[in-house]
Amino acid sequence: MRYALKEINQCPVCNSVQRKDFDGMSTRKTAGYHYLKPAAELLNRTVEDLVEEIKVYQCTNCLNFYCNPWLNSELSSHVFCVGAPDHIAGWGNLEQWISSVNPNAVEKRNNLIFKLVLDKLGPIYNYAEFGCPFQGFLMTMKSWDLPTRQERLDKFSYALKQQNDPRWTKYAKIYNILEGIAKKIIVWTFVLRSLKKDQLDVKTRNYTHQAPLNRKFLTEDTNIGWGVNCVRYGSSCRYFANRLMDVDVLPLSEFERNFSYKFDLIGIFNFLDHITAPLEMIKRCLGASSNLLIITHRASHAGRQHLFAFSDRFPEWIRENFSYAEVYDLSIGQDLPKDYQYILITQKA
Repeated sequence: MRYALKEINQCPVCNSVQRKDFDGMSTRKTAGYHYLKPAAELLNRTVEDLVEEIKVYQCTNCLNFYCNPWLNSELSSHVFCVGAPDHIAGWGNLEQWISSVNPNAVEKRNNLIFKLVLDKLGPIYNYAEFGCPFQGFLMTMKSWDLPTRQERLDKFSYALKQQNDPRWTKYAKIYNILEGIAKKIIVWTFVLRSLKKDQLDVKTRNYTHQAPLNRKFLTEDTNIGWGVNCVRYGSSCRYFANRLMDVDVLPLSEFERNFSYKFDLIGIFNFLDHITAPLEMIKRCLGASSNLLIITHRASHAGRQHLFAFSDRFPEWIRENFSYAEVYDLSIGQDLPKDYQYILITQKA
């Protein structure tokens, strides 16, 4: 059978086969519904039945949680490529950013976290983000560059424009013309939406942080998360990362092979639980950067569209198993949303 559930016989995080029955992930019936619905349809069952069939275990080695059975590779690829290809949370942040200079909860959180990181590390000159470009510091930093509503609308409008290529067929040219009309309507929709919102007086906003001049967005293909097919408004999130955020988009492997310097910081915002080998990714990022910031769902808020979820003991486990790194919980003593973990990993001198 092409699409099916498969047995997960070892922990996706640490590969241990030792586990116990313990459902530490979200038990809400609607958690992950949007992403599980396409899978349920292909399996000819309801989402409720699918959620019931997917059991959760806790690894007794790393103490993280994972699903068994879960979607096989073809089914998970279909979900994130066709069934639910655009990352709702990420694109929602982008749309809010375009239409309003009032920071939403995510941007407020990121401003506070950035200050906490600076307090720990000092100035950051070379920064990279991995996974989703619309949930972390890249968007926050661009807010400092474009503090007014009109600047953001102009930048978005410019990013939407795509000139006809003389090599295109006539069908592609006609499609581009019609798409261009739709994009103009979208821009005006954002204009009207922004007029309804209360706007801060940008002259009174005090930006005390300096955005790193060298900013990159790093990518890696995965079949349990969004990739090059994460598209809205006619282009991918990677395209808008370059055109809107003014950052270079590079595969992580390309940086590892061809660049001689290290980043001061790499940020992974709500994406580590969509990587098939998360510990390997942590090690690779610490090879490319002196410091790594991980913001990830607490397991109790992660639905079964995630193959695995990190327990509250995950920072402690990293500390015990990465002898060359210091691990900090940035949420201690801070008023940060409780449904996430905020982990800063720094390499020891």
